[in-house]
Amino acid sequence: MLSLINEESLISRGTIGQSIDAILSNSNGINKKLEIIIINISETETIRTAASIIYAFKNQEESIPFLSKFNEDQLWSASQITKSLIEYQYFNPYQ
Repeated sequence: MLSLINEESLISRGTIGQSIDAILSNSNGINKKLEIIIINISETETIRTAASIIYAFKNQEESIPFLSKFNEDQLWSASQITKSLIEYQYFNPYQ
């Protein structure tokens, strides 16, 4: 499903990314599945970024320990999301 998300709009209002986020966020065991995708360097950066966004939005500050494992060279989006969560204590890709 994540491969259907457009690289330009990712997960924003009115996009297929928003629909995929809604479906995946309510799936059983999604946290572990998203972690596996985020770690998997053979996945495209767009897929890993989309997974990071969904993971952070679903888990908020609880996602910091996992996402903070990635520096900017490994996965820029995870690094930026972590910084945002630390600064604002909340992450919302729809704002």
